[in-house]
Amino acid sequence: GAVKLPEGADENTRWEGEGVVEYTTDFSFPEAEDADAQFYFEVREGIDDTDEVTFNGRRIGATDERTPFYWIAPRRYPIPAELIRRDGANRLVVRVTNLRGG
Repeated sequence: GAVKLPEGADENTRWEGEGVVEYTTDFSFPEAEDADAQFYFEVREGIDDTDEVTFNGRRIGATDERTPFYWIAPRRYPIPAELIRRDGANRLVVRVTNLRGG
């Protein structure tokens, strides 16, 4: 997948500034995968600070400042079965906003 970093950062450094970073990846589901299985986007250790996640162009979840301890809250967003492309590439985009840097 591709990672777009903010200006002044490169892939070998940990970005600690304020602002937005977008992570994008394209992938395929194996045809043998169970068509009735439920799939999720999941981050157990949280995302610092807030996020919005889209799958094939449709928002599947977000966490913002209204969530208690949002900067460490686990994320688990279901991917609706009707969005999954079994015959081609699927795109997952995670847009992360770091509100305070560091």
